[in-house]
Amino acid sequence: MASCPLPRELVKWLQSLDLSFTLKNAKRDLTNGYLVAEIVSRYYPKDVNMMNFENGTRLAAKVDNWEQLYKVFKKKGIQILKQDFDPVIHCAPGAATMFICKLYQILTKKVLRAVAPPPSDKIIPPYMRDTASLRLKDHEINRVHDRVERTIRAIDTLGMFHEERRIQKANEVPHLLRHERTVKARKPGSDVDMLSREINEDSVQVDEV
Repeated sequence: MASCPLPRELVKWLQSLDLSFTLKNAKRDLTNGYLVAEIVSRYYPKDVNMMNFENGTRLAAKVDNWEQLYKVFKKKGIQILKQDFDPVIHCAPGAATMFICKLYQILTKKVLRAVAPPPSDKIIPPYMRDTASLRLKDHEINRVHDRVERTIRAIDTLGMFHEERRIQKANEVPHLLRHERTVKARKPGSDVDMLSREINEDSVQVDEV
């Protein structure tokens, strides 16, 4: 949570709900849906019976908890779909934070004014990036006792890792092109006309036939 802290007003809201435990790590604490059920029960006590929810790490328990919540969401007209919480179940990076922010805005009918971090043009060098093997050493995976569930979690983690790499490479291309052109422009005797021609070629538009 240090890299992506929750907005202050959201933290105060969670504290006011008198939950059974404090949300310290959204990725870990929201994955099984138990804490989410507690939050929703504060607004719809007749529709959410906490005796029906299991605060465990088994995949079956997680799925059952979220399926119960999904029925409540549909019954109460809460605009939360399965694609909103499926990534939370599988601990996708940033998914839990996005979900709890959306839930807060729906239940309180307030708009979060979170300050977004300034965009950075810096490219993280390859030696500083996570590797697939490092992602698989996540303690959230290793603490799962069931072999089948642990394998599924590992496959999901690898899939998300490769998807992140694909998006990262796509985002890097413009930065790399600008960097390359800057280097060429600074070289003694560089052909400025050639550089301008390359930029114009990249921005060419094709008229509709």
